Amino acid sequence: MSAEYAEAAAYFKRATAGHEVTVMHEDGLYRHLRFQTPGNGSSYGYDLITWPYNLVIRGGWTFTFTIDATEDMLDLFRRTSLPSQINPSYWQEKVTAGRDQIESFSEELLKKEIEDTVQQWERDGLDSQVDRDGLREAIKEHFFGEWPEYSLEHKEEAHRALNDFSFSPKGAKPSDQPYTFDDWFEWRLTEFSHGFLWSCHAIRHGIELYAATRTTEAVAS
Repeated sequence: MSAEYAEAAAYFKRATAGHEVTVMHEDGLYRHLRFQTPGNGSSYGYDLITWPYNLVIRGGWTFTFTIDATEDMLDLFRRTSLPSQINPSYWQEKVTAGRDQIESFSEELLKKEIEDTVQQWERDGLDSQVDRDGLREAIKEHFFGEWPEYSLEHKEEAHRALNDFSFSPKGAKPSDQPYTFDDWFEWRLTEFSHGFLWSCHAIRHGIELYAATRTTEAVAS
């Protein structure tokens, strides 16, 4: 499990530790299930709504999942992940509403890509320590200065910062090309959003809680 997934899982577990399921409606595959902590209002609560070939999760975020091959969507999520685990890479392919919320820009991925590129420049062309120090200082001032011109929390601003960067070592000839981030548009700068990961955990947890309730009712009867 990646650090990203582990953090989302730990957050979800804390937030929903007291959840119980309320069956608002159930008629075969037509279900409306509500999950919340009694006495805690709607805080961290969410609803799962299903009908043949469709599932909607509605809480702080709303996603609709659709697949023509599986009539009972609870079965789809149950079959495609281990208990208490999620499969966001596969599940995101089934999202038909809310796709713009699946991924979000990651400043950490941006920093990693910048660092990887700088290291490549240092290996391939910057021979002197003076030039390497100058490059590092230019990167720091341009992207991470005390009074930054760019807000790297936002994708558009990060793209502008990458596009605007240019560094020429001391003593460079006018004909020498400066160091620029020419291929940044090929970088992976997004990751699964907090909302999508939370929703994935909510679906899997909801399925297990609903199944446990059904088992308890069967034993009692």
